[in-house]
Amino acid sequence: MVSNETMSAKRRQLIGTLTSSPPLPTLPFDLIPEILSRLPVKFLLQFRCVCKSWKSLITDPKFTKKHLSLSTTHTLHRISCSDHKPVIKSYSLDSVLNITQTQFRFNSYVYFVGSCNGILCLVDEGVDSVL
Repeated sequence: MVSNETMSAKRRQLIGTLTSSPPLPTLPFDLIPEILSRLPVKFLLQFRCVCKSWKSLITDPKFTKKHLSLSTTHTLHRISCSDHKPVIKSYSLDSVLNITQTQFRFNSYVYFVGSCNGILCLVDEGVDSVL
């Protein structure tokens, strides 16, 4: 059986380890609304339970207005491949004449794997990593 002195020593060691560990990094408070305002509503409804400050932020009418303005897209993006060279064209809905085209250079064939929330996953056959 373990003595009380041994248990006390182990507790002190554990507490010392916990208090000496580096603090978790924190985000500046003004950055949190910027991040949250770009998330889908489904997640915002869940994040209301994180803490009181997040709940008051998410239910604030100014935040709701900002979220709505950011979620309303004014640009359409189209990706096309010619000879396995991807080209992304952006069409602004505010101006029909405002079309930008970006071509990416790759060493070999590029394949489109999928997308999630507007983020594209491309694989370059000549590289061992996902783009």
